[in-house]
Amino acid sequence: MSVQDIPEWLSLPIGAGFGILITVIVYRLQKRTEKIRDEVLDMIDEVIIKIDSYIEERKKLEEDTKKYYLDKIRENLEDIKKRDEEALSMIAKLKNTGQYPDDGTLGWIVLQHSEIKHLCDKTEKYIHKLEGNFKNPQIDEEMSYLSPLYTPFEHMMNPGFWDKESHVNVIEGVLHVHLSTINNYLDLLSKE
Repeated sequence: MSVQDIPEWLSLPIGAGFGILITVIVYRLQKRTEKIRDEVLDMIDEVIIKIDSYIEERKKLEEDTKKYYLDKIRENLEDIKKRDEEALSMIAKLKNTGQYPDDGTLGWIVLQHSEIKHLCDKTEKYIHKLEGNFKNPQIDEEMSYLSPLYTPFEHMMNPGFWDKESHVNVIEGVLHVHLSTINNYLDLLSKE
């Protein structure tokens, strides 16, 4: 049987049937494609939300880490400042009363030397962890290597140091410079 053998009146319903069949298939494929497209868009939205959440968490972690190290640096500098001020009061006492430090005070000085050296080392490590993360690039320049804030105590440990007024005056001046330096560091850090 060939196409010519099909009567005309029958070709219309067969063509309509094929048309409906093709339309249903196209419609279902289009619906399936729409559904897949919607699912893909939903998945993309979920990924974007997760990425945004990760970025926010990462940013918060970096801010918290920076705050932690800044607080530690400030604490260490404040501690060194307090010890320098105590040393200056000892020098003032010597100048005002002529009273030399006793063995307990000399022991305290030895301990301060060790403690300040340790605080300086820790502070330098904290600063290096934050290197490049300061808003003010001057901090990286000025604090990348802390001046040896413990050196006055090295001199003060020597019992002969206290007998020479010129040595005492020099160390007093150095302590004042260190206090000024520490105050400058604290001022720079307060703007972070």
